[in-house]
Amino acid sequence: MVDDFSTDDSWEILTEYAEKDERFHVLKNECYKGACGARNTGIKHAKGDFFQFFDSDDEMYPDLLLDLYNQLSEDVDVVTCWTNVVDVNSKEILKTFENITEGNIHSQLMTEKTYVDTNCALIRRTVVESIGGWSEDCPSYQEWDFHLRLSKVARYKTHRRHLINYNVGGTDTISKSLPKYVAGRLYILNKNKAEFVGKHFASYLKKLLTVYYMIKISDNSVEKSKLLNMFTEKTDLLSRLIVKCMYVPYCVLNYGRK
Repeated sequence: MVDDFSTDDSWEILTEYAEKDERFHVLKNECYKGACGARNTGIKHAKGDFFQFFDSDDEMYPDLLLDLYNQLSEDVDVVTCWTNVVDVNSKEILKTFENITEGNIHSQLMTEKTYVDTNCALIRRTVVESIGGWSEDCPSYQEWDFHLRLSKVARYKTHRRHLINYNVGGTDTISKSLPKYVAGRLYILNKNKAEFVGKHFASYLKKLLTVYYMIKISDNSVEKSKLLNMFTEKTDLLSRLIVKCMYVPYCVLNYGRK
């Protein structure tokens, strides 16, 4: 377990568990590194042959690790499972994530026809190390960035059981932060721009359109202005012209509004 330079009593709680159970190993970053930096700290110090990344808002079923491990074979590097999205207050299951990941999924990830959440994948150490771990400069959608890179070298398999509860309803979530959403989407679109434009241009434009739409409908005028500037800085002129020409038809077709 990695404490990412917490300022509350997290470290004391972690060390208490470690003293009670030798299976727990605790580490503390000397400065705040963010989620990806914390995961890379874990990678650096881990000794096993497989990684199962897990965040503080996740709960695993008791048989998760054994179930996923039993699905591994010589031609499988990553085994994923399905996830329940649970309201942290009512404990009600709000929805489920049931993405199918089989074999080479890189193209499906590029077009977002499938997705791999951080919490639901058991991964061979060798393939994680071959891509250099997590991108610490990625502002959001970190699991999309990670698996876009990983899927170039790894083969996937889905174990079709719900073995994770992902708790929602907290205050610091990416879904509630438009700046993080915009920054993360533009980061990944720019990082993979050559491949998007060369192989998935229609999908690329749709993703840019969606980002632009989310900025335009913001009620916060100051935030909107900053994000429009970011959009201008992070996109090329031709793409912006196409997006602006397609914006009104896109809104009408997808959202029934201008």
